[in-house]
Amino acid sequence: CSQQDMSGGEAATPSFRDEHGFIIDDEHTAEYISWYSGYLPHQDAQRVAWQQYLKKNGTACVKSDALKKLVRNGIPPEHRRAMWMEMSGASEMKRSEGQDYYYQQMLKKASAGGVPQVMKQIEQDVDRTFPSHPHFCSRSTLGTASLVHVLRAYSIRNPMVGYCQSLNFIAGLLLIVMGLDNDEDAFWALAAIVERHQPSTYYTSSMVDWVLDSRFVFDHLLQWKLPALHAHLTEHGVAESLPLITSSWFMCMFANALPSETMFRVWDTFLYEGNKVLFRVSLAMLQDNSAALTKCTDTYSLYNMLSNLPMHRFDANRLIDMAFNGIGSFPIAKINAKRDVWRMKVLEDMEALEKE
Repeated sequence: CSQQDMSGGEAATPSFRDEHGFIIDDEHTAEYISWYSGYLPHQDAQRVAWQQYLKKNGTACVKSDALKKLVRNGIPPEHRRAMWMEMSGASEMKRSEGQDYYYQQMLKKASAGGVPQVMKQIEQDVDRTFPSHPHFCSRSTLGTASLVHVLRAYSIRNPMVGYCQSLNFIAGLLLIVMGLDNDEDAFWALAAIVERHQPSTYYTSSMVDWVLDSRFVFDHLLQWKLPALHAHLTEHGVAESLPLITSSWFMCMFANALPSETMFRVWDTFLYEGNKVLFRVSLAMLQDNSAALTKCTDTYSLYNMLSNLPMHRFDANRLIDMAFNGIGSFPIAKINAKRDVWRMKVLEDMEALEKE
């Protein structure tokens, strides 16, 4: 696929891609190669550990401390499809709906029409989904065709959501893991994420739960876990802008923010442990950079630093270790309690805006 620069002209062929096909810019290629060479022994050790686990247990996802440790240390690429399907509940959903559900019901209905506005938005966003990745760089690729199928079919399954920007990135990455010709499993994994792992209105038109998490819950956790940094961001007028930065962290689950292997490692834990992982990873990035952030006193520079935090975070082990061992506990019950407290305020604010 040819690529274009921001002005619309032809861009130079990228010099390097990572193991999942994403471009590593020239400035960070040496850093990535150095990190990845050190990461390979970790992957090899994980392969051995997973082979032993799967030989004994198969892909059955019975919660245990041993499995949690394995997942946090990373699922080898060759086992991600099967484990994600089981951990997310996608396999169970697929079995319960029957063999013909995706192809004979969802895709046929999508082909017959669907909501015109929804289908139009999907068509527009497909071209914006990882345009530099070889699987999605043109309408003629199998990845792009499968992406259209998944998004159209899901809009039929879940009319309350229809289509929401960010689902294209999630579905695209699911196709990379499930297989470009396996859009059925990508569809079920997407359904499991939206319907079982993220709060119920994250991707509806109201986005109430996303507003709760980005505007209130995350701010509360940041104030609780990193009070000095929260005070600094507040003093310099950046704390109130954090939802603009974290929207892709929470809604896209870092799909278009973190480097690919780091992002897949986050998704490993997300699909096993749930939505609270997104808070842990977000706080870990802020904690890891708190010294540099607190030294910065220019509002514009501070905002840019926060926006760029995930971009070249190649060291997946470091980020995952900080997320689960450096933040301390915050049980999901506590997060849900905070959501309940602020949900009424969000709804009242939305109602007031509608009346204006």
